Amino acid sequence: MKKLLQIALLVIMLSACSANPIVPSQTPPDFTAAPTVTMMPPTVTQLPTGTPDVISTSTSQPIFAPTVIYDKTAGVESKCVAVNQTVQKDHLGTGVSVLESRESGSGFFVLNMQTGNSTDLVGKHNNFLDASVSPDGTLLAVYHVSGEIGNIKTELLLMTANGEIKKTFSWREEWGMDATWLDNQHLAFTILVPTDVINVGKSKMSILNALTGGHRILEPNFPDLYDSFGYPLPYWDKPWGGTLTAYNPSLTRAVYLGDPGSNYVLWDLQRKKSLLTWTQFVSIVQNTPRWSPDGTKFLMYGVLGTVDDISLPYKLYLVDNDGNPSELVAGFGIFDYFWSPSGRYVALELLGAKASDGYYNDRLAILDVQTKKITDYCVEFRSSAGDPSLIWSPDETQILLNDKYITGHWRVILVDLTKGTAFPIAEDMIATGWMKSP
Repeated sequence: MKKLLQIALLVIMLSACSANPIVPSQTPPDFTAAPTVTMMPPTVTQLPTGTPDVISTSTSQPIFAPTVIYDKTAGVESKCVAVNQTVQKDHLGTGVSVLESRESGSGFFVLNMQTGNSTDLVGKHNNFLDASVSPDGTLLAVYHVSGEIGNIKTELLLMTANGEIKKTFSWREEWGMDATWLDNQHLAFTILVPTDVINVGKSKMSILNALTGGHRILEPNFPDLYDSFGYPLPYWDKPWGGTLTAYNPSLTRAVYLGDPGSNYVLWDLQRKKSLLTWTQFVSIVQNTPRWSPDGTKFLMYGVLGTVDDISLPYKLYLVDNDGNPSELVAGFGIFDYFWSPSGRYVALELLGAKASDGYYNDRLAILDVQTKKITDYCVEFRSSAGDPSLIWSPDETQILLNDKYITGHWRVILVDLTKGTAFPIAEDMIATGWMKSP
């Protein structure tokens, strides 16, 4: 907490003299720099051949609770896993991982976790600039650019794990580059508003029905929606970062940032009413409201309450669709959090210890939402702002960690949660998704 408080104070001081949004990061500034473009492909570790053993009234609700000390008596169990530098044949996963090159900046590979065979999608389909895997792990949505200067063609491709194109959509001019799956049928895009920085909170969302091709616009006509310029806006993950409104998959609920820039609201889109309001203090950590896969609840990290509660520790809360919050984790720092495919577990990126080079190595832990038990696997990694920190396997037994272990170089670490093993599977790449085998 000492580190969080120091950073929070620094952010508050800097916000008084900066009009730009503050993006939280634990990595050096150059971690978000654009990679050098090169014709040389990155190295994909060739995995050994073999099949592994796969195991309703608006309410303002301050929340008060005593500080919880982070120790093994507070529901935390340690199952420390050492990272082996050698690929272990008997501990590989199933399905197909989607890897993005960090050397070329536009290369995408699919890696069969059972056979070790990789396919360069860019080599087959020209140039990709984004990739997103559907929640059920069956479709890959990619931004595709083809043609020559003066005759550029941009499309949205829906592909299977073996690279087969199932559907093609012409790219709409107003779409932001990042397409994000809301569910297995709908994709969300931030509508670009390049000159309207002041009203970033009021940006619209574009929703595409990937089965029918139907299209709709979501306009955030919420009461007291924050749109003032100069406040250090929170960093929300794609696609919500351009709107400051996070919709659930069924589009029945939304969380949005309200005036004066620290009030958050859970809004019922059907009944057009507020279900819960709270205060979220400015924090260097990522505080994206993350909806569960079934859209019935969301996670939120921070201090929920009023200004008088600023001395309370940061906590991870679970809030249901009726606006009822419950505390999941308190007493130690969390940089990010990711739902498992079933919604039973949450992978936590815990704020770690300071390394000899002055940067922080975060740790992987798993929270069981039903029992509230936390298992700390002690695997250290460094996430990079703008990139996903980790990716769950479809069967929830394994996780891919994106580790920027030295400046300018990434690696993908596979962690097997049931067998207690970990090893790198790719260099100078990040994992962006994990698909089921076609």
